[in-house]
Amino acid sequence: MSNLKVFFIILGFCFFVFYTSICYSEPVKVKGEINLNGFYGAHLPLIDESKKIIKDENNNILFDGQQDWQLNLPFARALLEGEIVENLIAIKLSTAILSQDLFSEPLRSQKSYQDYQNFRLNRFSLNNTLTPWQRFFILEDVQVAILDKPLNGALTIGQQLIPFNFQDSTFLYQPLAIHPRFTPVTEYINYNILSSDDIPYQNSTLTHDRDIGLTLSGNYPYFNFATGVYNGNGTNTWDNNNAKDIFGKVGAYFGNYGEFDVSHRRGQNVVSKKFSSNDKIISERVQTGFLLRFGQPFLYCLGEYILSYDRWDDSTSIDQAGWYVSLIGKLSPTTSLYGRYDTFMDNNPLKKIDASGDYYKIQELTFGLKQTLYENIALQGEYSYGWENFDTLNTDKQASAQYGQFIINAKVGF
Repeated sequence: MSNLKVFFIILGFCFFVFYTSICYSEPVKVKGEINLNGFYGAHLPLIDESKKIIKDENNNILFDGQQDWQLNLPFARALLEGEIVENLIAIKLSTAILSQDLFSEPLRSQKSYQDYQNFRLNRFSLNNTLTPWQRFFILEDVQVAILDKPLNGALTIGQQLIPFNFQDSTFLYQPLAIHPRFTPVTEYINYNILSSDDIPYQNSTLTHDRDIGLTLSGNYPYFNFATGVYNGNGTNTWDNNNAKDIFGKVGAYFGNYGEFDVSHRRGQNVVSKKFSSNDKIISERVQTGFLLRFGQPFLYCLGEYILSYDRWDDSTSIDQAGWYVSLIGKLSPTTSLYGRYDTFMDNNPLKKIDASGDYYKIQELTFGLKQTLYENIALQGEYSYGWENFDTLNTDKQASAQYGQFIINAKVGF
């Protein structure tokens, strides 16, 4: 979607909000969020003069070795939301003013792939390492919801987050099983294996994703449900295929002790393997998730297991699976102690028609402590350790990496 179209969408939405806010008494609130990270750890892969990531004789990726503190601003958001008709109509408009790497938006649309391609060809720093990708003004949510307060339900129309997964804001990053991240081995695949004309690789099943469409949801005493229809092209992209994505989710409660949900999504997308190719391939994707929440408010466990299958018209076949388990304890109303194990597997990371011998896997272990100081200020310390592998029949092209990182995060809301 062009910047001009995005501008007129935001302008029209703001006019609608302004007009309805005058006509009705309920206020619409403007909110914001700024994150500041301090991180410690050697995590940036080294590159050589030919702009390739360096490995040792055992195919282990080499890192910069700088064990010092570094500061960055990974994320900032502006949010406008509220009920424009009390207990009946709510609106939400959110924009990532700044987003580092894939924090706010995965690579899904052709434009997002092209933006990253332009960046990755010019991203090398002076000290032979890879710099982070910073994006600005990514439109996230543009939606109107017709509310059913007694059932905690709604009909939500517009660009929105598909409710496939559990929503939990305890951790700094979403699990890799459901949302992608740039990692040392995915960077190695993009720089050392794929050509500059190839569409870049990203990990994750991509179930934590936004799309344009409508969602109907409800919450009853013993069960909940959500169902929706979407374009299937990701964010900020007009419909470019002849089919819609269909989504359904149903969950059952175990009294006050937890719930078990099943999510299912199937749809179609137009994809390409190379930037220079005019051939557009139809991809059929089927995703199923099994979600479990168990415990009490002071100590609870979250887990998800996701299966994803892609079948392309050119006979490309991609099977992916990911799962995570997290444990969250409330030491006090304002203090949380937490941990998570997370893994993702992909049997065809290079998207070949014959993918025999290619395999990608990542695992991550995370521990953290979160302290809310005031209503809109929180401090968080988090340590994560990851290990990942890329296997292929050509042993010279295999790669692996192990790395740890400690992050101190300050989040300020307004």
